[in-house]
Amino acid sequence: LRNATVTMTADGVLMRLSKEDFKLLLLEPQVEEVVEDDFASLTEPPVYLDVRSESEYDQGHLVLAANVPLNLLPLKKRLLRLDVPYVLYCDTGRRSRAAAYLLGKQGFNTFAMRGGLLGAGMQYQLTSDASYLLRDGKVVKE
Repeated sequence: LRNATVTMTADGVLMRLSKEDFKLLLLEPQVEEVVEDDFASLTEPPVYLDVRSESEYDQGHLVLAANVPLNLLPLKKRLLRLDVPYVLYCDTGRRSRAAAYLLGKQGFNTFAMRGGLLGAGMQYQLTSDASYLLRDGKVVKE
C-alpha cells in the first residue's frame, strides 16, 4: 500500500482513482489506432476529441476538435453518443489510448490517433482561433 502527499499550487480539482481503475491505466490499453489516412475510410466522418488539459487545448488544437480532458472524461462522457465514431488525440498517444480504452469499455465507438499529434506529424495543423463544444455527440463552434 502506498500513500501520496499532494500539494496544489493553484485552485483545482483533485480526483481519486479506484485501485482497479488505476491498475487498468497502468496497463497498456488495447485500442484501435488510426492515422490521418485512415480517417477517410471510416464509415462516417469522425468527431475529434482532444483529451489534453484545457490549457493545452487553448494553446492549439485541431480544427473541429472538442476538448474532453482525460481527467474529466467520467463527467463529460454524457455529451457523447454511442453511434458516433470518435478519434481521440493528445500529444503522444498515451492519454488518448487510455481515454479510448475507457470509453470503448462502455460501448462508445472510439479510435486513438496513433502516436498522438507528435507521432502523426499533425502538431503543425493546430489552431487556437476558435474553440469547439460537444452538443448531442457532435462538435459545434463555441
